[in-house]
Amino acid sequence: VTVAIDDKLILDKLSLDIKRGEILGFVGASGAGKSVLLRTILGLMPKQSGTISLFGVDVDKASDLDRLRI
Repeated sequence: VTVAIDDKLILDKLSLDIKRGEILGFVGASGAGKSVLLRTILGLMPKQSGTISLFGVDVDKASDLDRLRI
């Protein structure tokens, strides 16, 4: 996933796999992109490239009902 705000690159080709049942915490310095990543996963921020799949469902192609089910 690649995300930029204005012309500033925030996430550059981030690749992340989390398996069912795993617990993950995001730790990093202020401004490192933790909140941007979560907002992008939730669909609150647009991404420039890449795909986000949750439980095998492509978030960009999912209906509103499918997103609620996830």
